[in-house]
Amino acid sequence: MASAWNAGSHRLVALIAWDRLSPAARREVATLLRAHPDFESWTKRSRGQNLDETAFIEASTWPDDIRGDRRFYSDRAPRSGKAGAPLPGFPDMARHADWHFRNLPFGKSGKNGPSVLPRYVRPGQLDEQLKRLSEDLSPGKGTLARRAFVLPWVIHLVGDAHQPLHAAYRVDRPRLTVGNPFNPRKPISTLHAFWDDLPAPSRLRGKTLRKATDVLTAAYPRSAFRNLSAPPGTWIEESFRIARAKGYPAGLGGGPITKAFFESSREIARRRAALAGYRLALLLNRLLAPKTE
Repeated sequence: MASAWNAGSHRLVALIAWDRLSPAARREVATLLRAHPDFESWTKRSRGQNLDETAFIEASTWPDDIRGDRRFYSDRAPRSGKAGAPLPGFPDMARHADWHFRNLPFGKSGKNGPSVLPRYVRPGQLDEQLKRLSEDLSPGKGTLARRAFVLPWVIHLVGDAHQPLHAAYRVDRPRLTVGNPFNPRKPISTLHAFWDDLPAPSRLRGKTLRKATDVLTAAYPRSAFRNLSAPPGTWIEESFRIARAKGYPAGLGGGPITKAFFESSREIARRRAALAGYRLALLLNRLLAPKTE
């Protein structure tokens, strides 16, 4: 399973949210991130920027970053990381790869029967973990160290929930490779990776990130969205419906995608990224500073 929006797109979602956090929520976020063991590594990239803003943005990619971190182990290969006790507040040192998605099946299955996941495909825990971790983030729900572990996951999973292909599994085309003549750096990729890269370039940071955020929020202002306060389960249902209706190119032959499909997909992805940012801000304001929301 791919990692949902690429790193630049997750940072884009995070900065949209950061700009809309209440002062009280920002203070709580800062307290939590400063208690995280990776705060110093995140802020090495500050380059004169606000340290707490930088940490918030960099924390948005942390659940993907740990996939290459030897301190952590793969869920399916527990001996793949370094041995040792969990860091303070961490329930374990697993990478929790199946927290990033929810595989809702669709497409023809077997003899045109109902769509069901193959036995070897994990259903994913995105919906239940986003709900559980959001609850754990609230003040009084756990230790500072535990809540510091939870916050990067919540930031990241809100973004994941808005990536259409992270809420769907097409049983008759589980891993479709497509040609993308509109991305010379990655002319051939899986369809999933194609969607991951649509909102923004992966290396987006700093002034370029700020400019991209301003452009995106101008194109898709908060007022353009309805149902902003819908619960996370609704976000995943929205993503599933989009994946089923518009996530796959016509024909499914695996050849080059059309310009029309590329432009339609990019429009959807950018809109979903903006919506994720607005919803993340609402969620954190409600959880961390309910009296000032």
